[in-house]
Amino acid sequence: MTTRGRFLLFTLAGAVALMIFLNDAAGAADCLAAPNRTPAEGERWYYRTNRETNQKCWHLGARAPMGALPELQGSRAEVEFSAQPKPLSTREQQELFRDFLRWKKSHAMQ
Repeated sequence: MTTRGRFLLFTLAGAVALMIFLNDAAGAADCLAAPNRTPAEGERWYYRTNRETNQKCWHLGARAPMGALPELQGSRAEVEFSAQPKPLSTREQQELFRDFLRWKKSHAMQ
């Protein structure tokens, strides 16, 4: 490899390393350890957990209307929501339990 080729390779590697470092630093700056102010009307505090460090990162977001379900990302499943769930009959409970036992048995074999 020529001197010019090595120079370009090291320059590119340095630029990539700098971009990675700056991206990590920006992510750490965005991570609030705790809510730092009272949210405005229509907002509320949410957090996500960094699975590697187990740290909670707080951020403000729009408040969902009462009784609304969160958007399902990547899914077109429709969810039926009821404030008062319908109780299951004894037969439905037994069927549900049998389905659970079948599921448990099939996953125990894997």
